[in-house]
Amino acid sequence: MLNPAAISFRHSSLKHVNLRSFIMMSPPIQLGPTKAPIKFTQVEPVFLSDETMLERKNKVIQGMVDGGFDALVIYADKEHGGNFEYLTGFIPRFEEGLLIVDANGKCTAILGNENLKLARFSRVSVTLLHCPLFSLPNHLSLSVKK
Repeated sequence: MLNPAAISFRHSSLKHVNLRSFIMMSPPIQLGPTKAPIKFTQVEPVFLSDETMLERKNKVIQGMVDGGFDALVIYADKEHGGNFEYLTGFIPRFEEGLLIVDANGKCTAILGNENLKLARFSRVSVTLLHCPLFSLPNHLSLSVKK
């Protein structure tokens, strides 16, 4: 069995802290009902224009050029899709995806079976490449209509 008193680590204050002491300093956990989040029902949705999406893409490309990059590879999954969504307007569902942006502005979306249909809704023009390895196990391939 692990002895907490024998374990030490470096705390953010750069002091060595005994694990038992650290646990004892933590406030007790209280379980109970929580308040419902505040809902903002009178707020109009903000729709991003095509000009805004193009401006985003151009800023990314300018950053690449300034940094000396020929291409940028953006990884995405359901939990880590913000950078992908920033340019495409969608987050891959249930599986992974890649967006490759070339310094010349060409974008390539690499998607699994579940997301092939979403490429046509991308807010930036993308060339679609199918990668079955990004798909759920035993998921049948879908045909894509252009």
